[in-house]
Amino acid sequence: MPLDDLHIRAATRPNSYDPETRTVTAVIATANPVQRRDARGPFNEILTAGTLDLSAVEGLAVLDNHRTASVRDTLGRVLG
Repeated sequence: MPLDDLHIRAATRPNSYDPETRTVTAVIATANPVQRRDARGPFNEILTAGTLDLSAVEGLAVLDNHRTASVRDTLGRVLG
């Protein structure tokens, strides 16, 4: 099956939303592969907590579904 034909859907229910601070708690790395594509073609990306430099996450973009084509794909920023 070509990677372009694979779609994954998940029902999500944010339960950590704080309306006063407008923040949520989110999972940013798991051992589950995410199918990505770059100039070299499709690949599986795996991010694990062990590879995350927590000193460098402040201000990172929170993306909508791993899309980076537009500023509209940025949902927010990481707060430390």
